[in-house]
Amino acid sequence: MRNHKIGRNGIVLQPMEPGVRLFRTWQFQLSVLIPLSFAAFFFFWISEVENLEFELSSEAVRNLWNHHKLSLTLLGLIFPFTALVASHHRSVQAAEQIRQQQSQNTLTNHFIHTEEFIKVWHELGLPTQANLGKSMREIHSEIFPDSLNGELAISKEFIRELEDIIEKSHDLLDAIRLQPQQRHLFNNLRGVWKRLNNITGLSAPQLKGAPEIYPYTAVFKYTQEIIKNVELTIEVSSFLPPNSIRNMKTTVRALQAHLEKVCTEPVQREGELATLGGNLEALLEHLGTTNTGNISTLEGINNYFHDLVCSGKFTDDEIKHAFPWEKAIQRQMHLSDDMNDWISQHHPSLSLE
Repeated sequence: MRNHKIGRNGIVLQPMEPGVRLFRTWQFQLSVLIPLSFAAFFFFWISEVENLEFELSSEAVRNLWNHHKLSLTLLGLIFPFTALVASHHRSVQAAEQIRQQQSQNTLTNHFIHTEEFIKVWHELGLPTQANLGKSMREIHSEIFPDSLNGELAISKEFIRELEDIIEKSHDLLDAIRLQPQQRHLFNNLRGVWKRLNNITGLSAPQLKGAPEIYPYTAVFKYTQEIIKNVELTIEVSSFLPPNSIRNMKTTVRALQAHLEKVCTEPVQREGELATLGGNLEALLEHLGTTNTGNISTLEGINNYFHDLVCSGKFTDDEIKHAFPWEKAIQRQMHLSDDMNDWISQHHPSLSLE
């Protein structure tokens, strides 16, 4: 609430602000009152000292000018003082108009920038609003937090978070390469994705198959999704120059190369394991049903069984999850003796789950 000074005469003395009339500002009123007060003081004081009397004559007029030059000069100061105050008042009003125009331009630029951001988001093929964890305007605010204030630079915190996501993904790949059996590392990778979700609203990918059975495949797909969406986020954040962080793509490409180095061979191995298990299950489904003892089917089963079990390429733990135990036990009477012996030998320790 504004503070107004009220004099004895009831005139409200208001500050020099754009919405206040010039004549009601205390600066204007003082520019009139101060010279007027001094002029009146010296007028009456000189009149008293010189014993001047009021007369309507040419001599009285000459005496008025001769004796009251100081008072009349002080009185004349009202005009330059009020002119200066009026000029300042116009400057204040002009400055306010410029400020309001700049504020309006800033707001307009914010909405235009947001709409262009959403447009580029769709052009890059990023998920639609229905598939995001937050609104696109919220995502825009995460990346450009000061756009409402006219600052369209990308947030330094946002850049640091993206860089840390890339670095953390790289470190997790190193840890997975050194300790492939550490299943909690995949959960750590989920945590990295969650951080990406917090700033972009992008949902985690849906994986087929449990990561504990095919960890490298899960890690590869998850990291691949992180890389893809980080690249898209970099691109959508850099749609207007000079606000570009495309130089970060060099680090993303390095992460992609590291991912392929760590996961390519294990993923191929897990893919082969899954294929062998799936082929065995498909053949076992028909064995002993419509074509009992079908020679070609049994031969195919023996070949897949040899590649999976007898080749020595896979560990017992991997075979446990890939081998179709339930189907094999149901079709046991139709299998060859070596397969039945192997199932009987291993099934007790590798119970169905």
